[in-house]
Amino acid sequence: MYTFQLKIIEFIQLLRSPFLDELFKFLNLFDTPIFYLILFPMLWIGYSYRFGAKTFFILMF
Repeated sequence: MYTFQLKIIEFIQLLRSPFLDELFKFLNLFDTPIFYLILFPMLWIGYSYRFGAKTFFILMF
């Protein structure tokens, strides 16, 4: 299985293009604290307090 995973990684690296570079940079945003600092208040204020609080506790603990 290990060699198969390496083959997949090598294949993805061969598909390198400017569009994919920017796409992966954008997707990397979802793993930053800033994303969560923006997401939780938007859910809390924009959708509902209860849903925002549940999402906060699920993702943080």
